[in-house]
Amino acid sequence: MSPDIHLPGTIEETFVRQQAHSDNLTTFRSYPFPGRLLTVPYPLDTMDEPIPPEDLEEYSRTHHFTIPHCFHGRPARLMKDAVHASHEPLISLQCAANFGKEEKCPFYST
Repeated sequence: MSPDIHLPGTIEETFVRQQAHSDNLTTFRSYPFPGRLLTVPYPLDTMDEPIPPEDLEEYSRTHHFTIPHCFHGRPARLMKDAVHASHEPLISLQCAANFGKEEKCPFYST
């Protein structure tokens, strides 16, 4: 009788599950192999208020904060989706693959 072997899925699937359960931003570090998903503390201003999501890229240029990286190892792209019922757009960090030339990875952080 052989033991049951349970494969948890690909490494990328594991990272996506971890990301979905994270209470904060996440970033991917590709080294050492096979890489790992790290939690990134959300940046606060001098009044201890969260930096508005749409200002994260500019904030990263002037402060010690690095935009999270997608599973390609590149800085994620800040995306602004359509306005929702709250009348505020949904801001997310998504894969930075060059559309049309590369396959987009499932990195997604809100």
